[in-house]
Amino acid sequence: MVNKFRNSQSPSNSGPLTNGTDKSTAPADDDLLKQQLVQAHSWERAGDFARARALYEEIEASDRDGVYGSSARKALAALELSVRDNSGLLSHRSIAARSGGSDEGSASRGMWSGLPQNLKRQWQNLSFTNKLRFLLVSGAIVPVAIVTQGLIWQTQELVEQQFREQLQSTTSSWEDDYVGWTQDDSQTEAQILAKLVEVNGINLSDPQQVARQRKDLQAWVTQVLTVGDRRADVTKSFRILTDANGRTLAQGIKIHRSAIDDPVYPPMPQPDRPIDSSEFETVSSVATGIDLGDLAIFRDALQRGEPLKGIELIPGDLVERLGLGKQAYIPPRPGETSTYDTDDYRAGLATVVVHPIRSGDRIVGTAIVGVLHNRHFALLDTFQQLVKVQSISVFAQNWRINTNVPYGDGTRALGTIAPQDISAALLEQTYAETEGETVGQFRVEDLGDENYLTYYRPLYDRQKLLDPANAKPIGMISVGRPLSDLEQLIAQQQRLGLTVGGLVLVVVALAAIPIAKAFAGPLENLARFAQKIAKGQTGARIAATDRADEIGILSRELNQMAIGIESNLQNVKHQEELRRQEAQQQRQEKERLQRGVVNLLLEIEGAQRGDLTVNALVTEGAVGSIADAFNATIYRLRDLVLQVQASADRVNDLAMNSAPAMQQVSQEANIQAAEIQKTRTAIAEIVSSVREVDRSAQQAAEIAQQGAQAANEGEEVMDLTVTSMDNIREAVDETAQKLDRLTQSFQKILSILTLISGISERTNLLAYNASIEASRAGENGQGFRAIAEEVRRLAGRTTEAARSIEQIVEAIQQDTAAVQQAMETGKSEVAEGTDLVGKTKQTLQKLAQIGHTIDRYLQSISQNTAAQTQVSTQANQMVERVASITQTTSSQAEDVARSLQQLVEVAAALQASVSQFRLEK
Repeated sequence: MVNKFRNSQSPSNSGPLTNGTDKSTAPADDDLLKQQLVQAHSWERAGDFARARALYEEIEASDRDGVYGSSARKALAALELSVRDNSGLLSHRSIAARSGGSDEGSASRGMWSGLPQNLKRQWQNLSFTNKLRFLLVSGAIVPVAIVTQGLIWQTQELVEQQFREQLQSTTSSWEDDYVGWTQDDSQTEAQILAKLVEVNGINLSDPQQVARQRKDLQAWVTQVLTVGDRRADVTKSFRILTDANGRTLAQGIKIHRSAIDDPVYPPMPQPDRPIDSSEFETVSSVATGIDLGDLAIFRDALQRGEPLKGIELIPGDLVERLGLGKQAYIPPRPGETSTYDTDDYRAGLATVVVHPIRSGDRIVGTAIVGVLHNRHFALLDTFQQLVKVQSISVFAQNWRINTNVPYGDGTRALGTIAPQDISAALLEQTYAETEGETVGQFRVEDLGDENYLTYYRPLYDRQKLLDPANAKPIGMISVGRPLSDLEQLIAQQQRLGLTVGGLVLVVVALAAIPIAKAFAGPLENLARFAQKIAKGQTGARIAATDRADEIGILSRELNQMAIGIESNLQNVKHQEELRRQEAQQQRQEKERLQRGVVNLLLEIEGAQRGDLTVNALVTEGAVGSIADAFNATIYRLRDLVLQVQASADRVNDLAMNSAPAMQQVSQEANIQAAEIQKTRTAIAEIVSSVREVDRSAQQAAEIAQQGAQAANEGEEVMDLTVTSMDNIREAVDETAQKLDRLTQSFQKILSILTLISGISERTNLLAYNASIEASRAGENGQGFRAIAEEVRRLAGRTTEAARSIEQIVEAIQQDTAAVQQAMETGKSEVAEGTDLVGKTKQTLQKLAQIGHTIDRYLQSISQNTAAQTQVSTQANQMVERVASITQTTSSQAEDVARSLQQLVEVAAALQASVSQFRLEK
């Protein structure tokens, strides 16, 4: 390392030491550097950043320690910060190597870091006037856009509110002008009927008078008032005159033809289909005398003694009595079920008016007029054609009974169920709970291929007027409009708002041109003045102004800055001359110091080869102090090496003498450990054998005990077996006796059956004779003949039964004889078994005694074996401890031998290392 350093720094090869000055630090012409700095600044302002950066770098290289080089470094840092893109044109290291950038550069980087490089360059190249115009226009866009959007939102809410209000108004019109109007029109007709009856003095409770006037009464309900039926939408479903008990005396009933001719779910009609009275047909198949006394509104009208009207939910059997059951019945669609009472979908939702008819002060009858809304398509389609609404429905409870809403199969959506949330919101509250107001519900529904906004309103019956606190809705109506209508209205308002906002922006853009020019003019003058200063023009000044704003302040400060720059340039030149002289002195001192260091290195070069006898020449100055310190260090190092050499020799001698003895100890310890290991293995095998004998003796003792116990248990079982055999023998004897008695009983049964069979044969013969006598008696004996034949049949069946019983008894007798024989055989086998059991018992007793003797011997063997096992275990443990100690001793001896060997190697290495040093001259 020393030689390499010396060769690289020798005076013969060192350019800076021989030439005296560095070309890179030679002074440059001040005017040329100043012109280059101004030119680079001009290129930077013009956007030619590449040429500006190259010129700045050239100035920095030419005047590294001067004021122009410092200015160029700062300009480069600012330039790099202003043109840096997202990926970075320069690495972090190159930026950090130069002086830090200005705050203006940092602000520019934060502002434009998210934009592409070309957009940032275009923005920076724009004039201030155009920038100001752009900022004025863009600043106006945001508030105009916010105001425009706010107006659009507000208008959208207003349009949506108006859309909802129109839908509510259309629904109210459907309820009031059509559904509700049927009540008023029916009430008028009921009043006319009642007046006709009262004026003609007809007592409807007098059957004779009613019979005389029946033609007139029937003409009034079928002809006089049917003038209004020329329009289908005002056609009444029934006009009825009843007595005071509710029996119909005259009636005119009409049914909608769709209930007769069309399927249950009729197809959707054309929007402009013709509607006339031919859609209804008179029901002539229902005779008068219909009982309407259980009609609820009829009872209330008679009780109150005044006319009543309402939308009523009529039970299915009442509708059926009127002959309108087919029109009322609308089954539910598949998968849909109503949770409300619809009388199995046969109930009728009808406008009903009941007008009491008086004769004097007494009510003698009623006039009833009404409209059944189930399938009343004429009323609904007429309203649709007038108001152009595509979705109208009438519900009985939540069950749709009239509608122009399409179903998925192209039919009217009759029989569908209203949404559960709508039913719960409208049908569960009483009229009083809604604070006397008819409250509706909006809902967005998917009807066919389009979404509709539908408005639902509840329908109340007469209880709304009679008992508001308990009046609950009995149905609903709904009207819907496509949401596309609302979207079109909103789109129109949006277009209008955007048009107004665009016009405002055009006006702002036109006004921004003169405003930007007025503000940017003074700034352009300031920019031209700055360019003159940048080009090095001296003596240039801005015209004096009395403005107190930022422009005036900037004008005055720029004049002062120009004066300061001119003064600073003179000072910089003077400072540059002083620094040049100081640098020359520093170079001369550096050369002298380098020569002293080189001489010192040449003198101490022998120490690198281990020569500790070298001695450096001590001179004045810093190099002499270093030489003196080096001589003291070499002296102390020489003493230390001598001491190490002596210690290494002594360690080597000791290690060489101890190594053979330790190797012999290690070998003997290994032999001893091997012998002890063999002894431990032999003792372990002895212990294992003794334990195996002990386990075998214990198992034999357990088996002997189990054999003795089994012999004792077998003896007890034999005793029980003998007792059981005796019991079996007694039971067999008793059973044999019972079988004998059973055989005797069967003999008696056979004799009785023989007697019964004989009686049956004689009865059969008598019945046959009686039948012959009855035949001779002719017709008078036919009854007796039938009885005789019956007796004969019974006698035949009795004979057959007796024969069947006789066969069964004979079979039982045969089975009983076989059982008796088997019982006798069993008795002899039981006796033999009893003898064998006794002999087995004696054998088991002998086995038990032998087992007890074997058990005593085995217990003695087990005790002796256990004692031997304990002694062998202790001996094995002692041998294991000796083996462990021997192994430890052997391991330690080997470790000592290895350590001595390593110590010999270390001592040899130490001697070799010390021998490299030269300690004497």
